[in-house]
Amino acid sequence: MANHAQLRATFHRDGVLHLPQWLEPAKVDEWERVLDDYITNTVPKLPRGDAFFEVAGDPATLKQMQRMERHDERFDALRRQDKYVRLAKLLFGGGAVSQGVAWFN
Repeated sequence: MANHAQLRATFHRDGVLHLPQWLEPAKVDEWERVLDDYITNTVPKLPRGDAFFEVAGDPATLKQMQRMERHDERFDALRRQDKYVRLAKLLFGGGAVSQGVAWFN
């Protein structure tokens, strides 16, 4: 992985980072299953404003989910994992505090 100064500079320049190998393939598979479960079982019960669709209520048109940590402990635990906290602090200068978990299609 690039050094910290390079990562910070790239993030501030581009607004995103590409971090190959950040998650091992088995972890990616696991999170895909978690997302599928969340979309299938939780999204239909969410309050208005926590999920957005191109066509209201049509799961095939889901485009955004917000405040996921409030509705599923797996996402609450994810946002507090040291790996992500350290990266956020590196990119934002040490004072990063997670405000929540969101998904964008």
